[in-house]
Amino acid sequence: MLFFPPHLWPQRSRAAKPDSDTITELVRRVVANYKSREAQLDNYTYLAHVARTEFAGNGKPKGKITGTDEIMILEGAPYRRTVLLNGRPLSPEQERQQQMLLEAEASARRAGYNNHPVHNFFLAPIVQLPDEFRLRWRSRQLLRGHEVQIIEALPIDEQRPASSDQEYARHFKMTLWIDADEAQIVRVESEVIRSVTLDQNLFEVSPDVKFSGVHTWRFEYARGTTTAMEWTKVNDEAWLPKWSSWKTPKETVTALTPTKPAVPIHSPEQLTATYSDYKKFRVDTHVVPK
Repeated sequence: MLFFPPHLWPQRSRAAKPDSDTITELVRRVVANYKSREAQLDNYTYLAHVARTEFAGNGKPKGKITGTDEIMILEGAPYRRTVLLNGRPLSPEQERQQQMLLEAEASARRAGYNNHPVHNFFLAPIVQLPDEFRLRWRSRQLLRGHEVQIIEALPIDEQRPASSDQEYARHFKMTLWIDADEAQIVRVESEVIRSVTLDQNLFEVSPDVKFSGVHTWRFEYARGTTTAMEWTKVNDEAWLPKWSSWKTPKETVTALTPTKPAVPIHSPEQLTATYSDYKKFRVDTHVVPK
């Protein structure tokens, strides 16, 4: 038997580290694909299994709520409807409230408002990646059996922002997991590095939970807020959420109403969600008032 010393054993070839132009071009391609695949979200229904944990001032958990939401299509766009709470079916009263909220949302959407994003709670400014961030290649690794490239994205802020997109991008840093063979983003983690303020139109409801108008609330997310999301390919065509997380440090989320000063909305919390039961949607859902 022939013996070869370790330094003569066959070695797996290692691809060279890509240069900055190659990284930028890859990210430009995956962002274009990301924007294209967003349309596929409206073609599928699935379940979101959510856990929400609140924390006390000393950082210890003080309460946890779990729920299962059905992601359905309402007036041509995704909508969340709660179907289980803490592992149990809703009570008749809770079910009635869910139906009334659904009808109020349908009325708001028919009036031109879509005020409860299902997928885009995710704060990361993904579409600004190619132009508003410094991209740094970090490594390759296996993720669920596929080789991915890990790229760090830090905001470009040497100059005064020339647009709202540039200004928004300055508030985040991100890490990307990219399947280069598919030219797709499969995971993103983001962190707020400068407090960021977002305006959102929220519809008002009357005491009987009917749509009655819209006003703007301003949400402030402080430094240290983190979000993450991973996607999976379904039916060899659609990239849908696999899991997501959201964590806010102490007293970070506030709301500014039109008539009241800023007040904290809640204590520090962490939200985690896993997704399952993906089904391709074929018929639009319209709510007909009873």
